[in-house]
Parts: sequence; C-alpha cells; structure tokens
Amino acid sequence: MNNNWNDIGERGRVELLGLSPGTYELQVRGFNSHGKASNTLSYDIKVSQLLFKRPWFVVMSLFLIAALFLRYQYKSLVLTNNRVRLENKIMRLESRALAAQMNPHFIFNTLNHIQSAVLLKGEEEANKLFGSFSELLRITLENNKKDHIVLAQEIDYLKSYIYLEQARLDEKIEVKWQISPSLIINKIKIPPMLLQPIVENAIQHGLIPQNGPKVLSIVMSESDDLLIVEIQDNGVGRKYSKRSNKKHKYKSWATTIMNERISLSNLSSKVPIELSITDLYNFGKPAGTKVTLIIPILKNPKTYETN
Repeated sequence: MNNNWNDIGERGRVELLGLSPGTYELQVRGFNSHGKASNTLSYDIKVSQLLFKRPWFVVMSLFLIAALFLRYQYKSLVLTNNRVRLENKIMRLESRALAAQMNPHFIFNTLNHIQSAVLLKGEEEANKLFGSFSELLRITLENNKKDHIVLAQEIDYLKSYIYLEQARLDEKIEVKWQISPSLIINKIKIPPMLLQPIVENAIQHGLIPQNGPKVLSIVMSESDDLLIVEIQDNGVGRKYSKRSNKKHKYKSWATTIMNERISLSNLSSKVPIELSITDLYNFGKPAGTKVTLIIPILKNPKTYETN
C-alpha cells in the first residue's frame, strides 16, 4: 500500500488520509531500542464509498429528479390543456354572442319591411312575409346555438333572407346562383351567419340605392379543401354608400361583427378564414362590389335535406 502516513511514535495511532474506496492491507512492525524489528502484523482495511457517490444513491437520486420533472411536466400539461379548453370555450361563447348581436339588427330591418308591406301591399302579402320571417327567425335562433352548420343550411337561410328582401322592394333583385357540382353542400360545415351579413350589405347599401336593374351574384366553388364564396352586386359601390350613411348618420354593424367573428374563428383554426373586398368599376365609374370569402372546409358525415 502506497500512502503517506505519519510515524506512530508515542501516540500509537496511524493516520491514513485520502484513501480511495476499496480494500487495503496494512502491515505494521515495531523496533526496539537496539533497532531489532518485531514480527509484522497485518490488518485488512475497507474504505467505503461516500453516500452521495454510491451507485444506488445516484440511481435513486436521478429517479427522484426524473419523477419530479415528469410530475411537473404533467401538471403543466394539464394546466395548459385546461387553459386551452377554457379559452376555446370563451371564444365559442364570444362567437355566439357576436352572432346574437346580428339578430336585433336583422330583426329590426325585417320588421320595418313587414310594416311597410302592411301599409303598401295589404294584409295578405303581409301575412306571407310574417310566415317567412317567423321561419327565418326560428332558423336564426337554432343556428346561433351551433359552432358550425352545413353549407346547405346556410344556402337555404340566404334564400329565405333574400326572399324577404325581394318581397318588400318595388324593383325585383335578380339573384344568380352558381354552385360548383363538386361541392357536397349537405356535408361541408361552416360557421353560421357568416354569409348573410355580406348579402345584407350588398342589398342594403349597394342595390337599394341603385337605379336600374339590380343583380346579385353568389358563386360557390371548392379548391384544395377550401370553400370559395364570391358575392357580387352591381350596386352603387362602397364610396357612395359610405357618404350616404354618413349623411343620414347611419352605421351598420353587420360587417364589423362579421370581421370580429372571423378573427375569433381564426384563433382556434389552423387554416384561417380570409375575407377580401374589391370595388368594381366600369370606365372609371363605380359598378358594384365583390366580396370573396375563403373558408377551410369541415366535412360532416351527417346529411342535410335542402329545401
């Protein structure tokens, strides 16, 4: 054994410092005053490893650290999932609340239309409008309870709404529907009340102030799992409409609420809904407005029977 140790001297003690863990043999001899050596005595010495350096302690410590880390990660994941679920629930509620804000605006306009029909077109015509309006109101209330409806329901809803608008106008609106044959309208799902505000704006602010033929075009097609809806009118254009609304101190909330609903929907969707508005001109003069809405397609195995 190679180690620095102090002579025993008169203390009768040996100090062995800095020994590594292991088993050692200590040999001891004494000398008398004449320098004669005594017999050699041997002692086995076992140096144990420090506790924090022992393999089992290291393994247990690593296991404990890993367990604590996994527990922390699990609790963090649970909290994150709960927060995401809560945020999604809040967004759904906000979206429904925004959709509900459309209803008073729409109901107010429609009741005014029916009131005008009572005065100008008689009780029989007014009763027809009341019947259509009641059905439309029922569908509106049902749709506001849902996050998505099938495209066929939205189309029927638009047709009912346009019928009410046409019924109150002296000049008929020519509606041109162009729906791609590849669209399975009774399975594709979209957020409710998303297209109606666009049609409402086209009629209210574009076509009604327009002199001459009033044409509303609604085109629906599909591309790469995206629903493309183009709603175009040949009305007076947005600039004239803004000046007219400002003059009469009228403010429409339909577009604002629709944009907020789209923003909320995009927060929880991998593919965002895109909205673009194009002002149309003919030889430098306003010739209407075209609104394009691109919606990611959700498909539902359940079918819906169209009217």
